[in-house]
Amino acid sequence: LILPLTAGCGDGGSSAGRAKTVPLTGKVTLDGKPYANSKIQLIPQGADTGARTSYAQTKDDGSFTATTYVTGDGVVPGKYTVKAGSDGDGA
Repeated sequence: LILPLTAGCGDGGSSAGRAKTVPLTGKVTLDGKPYANSKIQLIPQGADTGARTSYAQTKDDGSFTATTYVTGDGVVPGKYTVKAGSDGDGA
């Protein structure tokens, strides 16, 4: 499973009570082929980050855009454990 990620600077999540987010996009492949229609969880490491779990759904080509508060807003900057799988995998 290969999971290249791209995070950028942004102004996502400036609403009251929300940690600031940055855009996060990527592409998931398995054995060189797109890992299509899978669910991705990005689980924050460490309790002091103010981050919360983010989610994404891969498209047919394996690409995805992460969501934390509203669709496509990205993730709170930090370190994450990434889980990817289909509905039956429990990811």
